Amino acid sequence: MHTALRATVALVLLGASLMITDLLPARSVPDDPVNVFKHGERIVYKVRWWIFRLGTIVVTTEKIEDTTATNAYRVRVSLESDPSIFFLSVKSQYESVITVSPLRCTQFIGYEIDGKDTLVTLYVANDSLRQVRMEEWKYPAGMKVREKIVDGLDAFYEGASLVFLARKMLHSNLQIVAPTVVDMQFFTTNINFTEEVSSLSIDAYPHPISVKELNGRANFSGKSLAGFSGDFRGFFSNDDAAIPVKAEMNITLGRAHVELEHWSRPGWTPPSPKGK
Repeated sequence: MHTALRATVALVLLGASLMITDLLPARSVPDDPVNVFKHGERIVYKVRWWIFRLGTIVVTTEKIEDTTATNAYRVRVSLESDPSIFFLSVKSQYESVITVSPLRCTQFIGYEIDGKDTLVTLYVANDSLRQVRMEEWKYPAGMKVREKIVDGLDAFYEGASLVFLARKMLHSNLQIVAPTVVDMQFFTTNINFTEEVSSLSIDAYPHPISVKELNGRANFSGKSLAGFSGDFRGFFSNDDAAIPVKAEMNITLGRAHVELEHWSRPGWTPPSPKGK
């Protein structure tokens, strides 16, 4: 249960006229004048399995003003289990630096509570060397647990950058295969961006919301995912913001559901279906 909830954020935090059959390099992401990033955006999701509320995911976005590189944003994700669930205790923080064009993750740091210890994971991309350095540390001991260097990479995506990639490409009607890093290992995520437009309702909003559907498959394995893999579906707002509204995915226990609960994005309200 502990790792199953943590793993859910990697996808939420998930989701065609042309097939891209190779791994998607950052430079192949279509340039789009629409910027899905918005300084000050704060989105809250509830995570449910069966009748249980497993926890809450909070995602915040802020513009990095002091960067000398391409426009970049800092995306913070917090994950906390519901205190009423006595058999589950999760409290994790993740922070990603994501460039806008090309859209990719350039730095990631994660803090995960593991008993009395805190596991700190760091990924840093080096453009000039086409290299990603990965490290895992255990605190308060200050002990390096693992270190890994991966060469020959133009891009990688983790939870937050994968979701923003999906947001940017929502209206592309493409099928992509994105290189995805999980627990210091590389896998792939297949995402199909469909033309399917529908309306759905959520508890947090009194009116139907116009959404576009995406679906795909997470080709993951490893201890951090606790069996979280396989098919998934996502429903994103049918507008330029492309905010994830609902998602469904497989975890060890069965089918988990993620739903938008609160939001704050300057100038945004959920789009209504046409004719409504």
